Amino acid sequence: MARRRRKYPKYRSRYSSYGRRAAQRKQRRLMVLGVLVIAAVFLFFKFRGDDEQPEVVGVDDSIINDINPDFGEDTSSANTSAESSNKPSPEPASDPVSETQTKPEVVTQPKVEAPKPEPVEVVEKKETVKDKVASEPAAKELTAKAVQDMRAGKTIAARDKLNEVLDMKLSDSDREKVKAALADLAERWLFSPEVLPGDELSEYYLVQRGDYLSEIGKRYKVPYQLIMKINGIPSANRLRAGQKIKVVKGPFNVAIFKSDFTMDLYLQRTYVKSYEVGLGSMEHETPSGKWRVEPNDKLKRPNWTDPDTGETFIASDPEYPIGERWIGIEGIEDKTRDKTGFAIHGTNEPESIGKRASRGCIRLKNTDVIEVYNMLYTGDSLVYIYD
Repeated sequence: MARRRRKYPKYRSRYSSYGRRAAQRKQRRLMVLGVLVIAAVFLFFKFRGDDEQPEVVGVDDSIINDINPDFGEDTSSANTSAESSNKPSPEPASDPVSETQTKPEVVTQPKVEAPKPEPVEVVEKKETVKDKVASEPAAKELTAKAVQDMRAGKTIAARDKLNEVLDMKLSDSDREKVKAALADLAERWLFSPEVLPGDELSEYYLVQRGDYLSEIGKRYKVPYQLIMKINGIPSANRLRAGQKIKVVKGPFNVAIFKSDFTMDLYLQRTYVKSYEVGLGSMEHETPSGKWRVEPNDKLKRPNWTDPDTGETFIASDPEYPIGERWIGIEGIEDKTRDKTGFAIHGTNEPESIGKRASRGCIRLKNTDVIEVYNMLYTGDSLVYIYD
């Protein structure tokens, strides 16, 4: 007798219904999870994009940071763009005259009419302002090429490109960053004893029997003190025949911008570094124009007579106002030729740097004026003073 097969219709129906519901729940969970993943990815890229800064036309901070890691701060200044791009152009040199320690001739400085607003004794340096103009794209491109040269170890090529950038339209802050980069490069190519490949501003010199540092400096239009500093020569008497030394092809020149109390130093037409200066008060305005370092008037702590009171100060006086060095300048164009008694010198009032407080001369901190004194050459170095 055949066995009857049992059927479980109700049980099977319930089991299959349960399986379908479980599969549906799993499918819904997977769909929800997929939506959450897509939403999370969308939000991640959205907020990440919000943090990115818009591109600014000019010298890229990331590029400048490759040149000097201290860059990136806002160092905008009130430079006049048109004037600051005009570099000094040396003229045919007159016969240089050796430095002496004689007292400079003091002539009463011509009075300059004060502007209509009431004059004040001391005018503070202007606060820095935000950039008024953007840098041109070509400046950014050339700066990027300079960075590539630096990464390849081509210091001179980088210097020349950045120096060219200074002739371009730049924002004030970008100009200051490029200058800072060039000043950093100068420590390598100028103030070191090594002549770098491709540098046309310096060369090695083989000392001959009978050579004197002062005569070598005269030949290259630079003070012998600079040659000593670069080559680590402790005394001018320590020079010996057959010695190979580095010499720099001068002269150095300076451009002074009254608008922001700045002096820019150049070797010929190549930027080296900047200094902060003090200028003449409103009653004794520092005259603008073209000058040169006066022959026979580059002195260490000379006697000085106040043209107003007639009082003479000597270097040992507690109130001696001239500081460590005096660099006399003379006008060499029509508007400056009749103005006498002006100089670049140190000061016993370092707080006056960055202000209008002198009798018309250009003041430097004593450490700075010694450095400048050791680079400007009498009769050859030019001084440009811009409004």
